[in-house]
Amino acid sequence: MRLVLSEDAGATLVEREQFTAFAVEVRGTVDLDAFGVLPADNGEVLVPAGWVESLASDAGADWVSAFRDMLRASEPYGWYDSQTGLVRAHIATR
Repeated sequence: MRLVLSEDAGATLVEREQFTAFAVEVRGTVDLDAFGVLPADNGEVLVPAGWVESLASDAGADWVSAFRDMLRASEPYGWYDSQTGLVRAHIATR
């Protein structure tokens, strides 16, 4: 799953059925703060999980369930923090 951020198109969730990986792709010059995306260590960012869910609002209950399962599975490895609701993601630029 990739969250694509661009100045022109805003935020788009692509490959959203891929629940084994999550990354943020930045296209062009983007103000991450404007999207609520926070910088983290090692070229990674923190993304509000609720916002990701809202970007897939048309996907239905099965998608939400699978996404939340992904979050729970990734929490022991430090990729999700249930206390803050933030998902850690690798960031790529184009």
